[in-house]
Amino acid sequence: MEYVNGVLIVVLGVIVLILKHSMKGYGEEKGKLQAALEELPKLTQKVEEVKKKIEVSNAEEIAKIVKGVEARYELKNHYSKEVFNKEYEVLENVYGSTWKLQACVQTIMPVLDKLPVDKEERKKVFQERWSRYAEAFNEFRDGVTQKRPFIPGDVVGIVDDIWKVVRKEHCRVEDTYHNFLADHRIQKSGVNALDHQEELDELIEKLQEGIRDWCNKQKGPDTEPEPSDE
Repeated sequence: MEYVNGVLIVVLGVIVLILKHSMKGYGEEKGKLQAALEELPKLTQKVEEVKKKIEVSNAEEIAKIVKGVEARYELKNHYSKEVFNKEYEVLENVYGSTWKLQACVQTIMPVLDKLPVDKEERKKVFQERWSRYAEAFNEFRDGVTQKRPFIPGDVVGIVDDIWKVVRKEHCRVEDTYHNFLADHRIQKSGVNALDHQEELDELIEKLQEGIRDWCNKQKGPDTEPEPSDE
């Protein structure tokens, strides 16, 4: 009996030690869990802060990209507008100077001309006509040569053709002028300067159509919706 009691005491002692150890381990684990639970709000807050920083950073980056695109688009539009304005100005000057030149050529040798009888007066009238023509010729020449790089490719070929005709016509007009200075008469051969008028008129009309087509192209495609078949 005493032996059995001794064994029970030993067993109980072992159980007590095990329970004590278990309680100690449980307390430590519970403490760790409690500490983790206390840290959780702090961790959550840090996560939110990092998340906000990332969102702000992304938003700023996107804003920079959008701003850059807008700046490039604005620059492109500004460049396109400047190019259009420059080309339009050049075309306007070329077209206007062409008509001015035509008018001056026709006034040098009008079909029904009536010059003064006095030689000096006749010379003065013709020199005035020549001066107006020379001014118009120089204006046209400068417009199609010095500003040629700014003439749109759509019409530069037409302008070149006009310039060729004008040069040929200019030679005839010069001959007429020098012949007149020599004997105060318009030589019959001088009237041939008008031979190029019809060709020039056709080219001017062609230039007018080319400029109109070029302007329509700059407006871009028609974006209005097509009518429905329904």
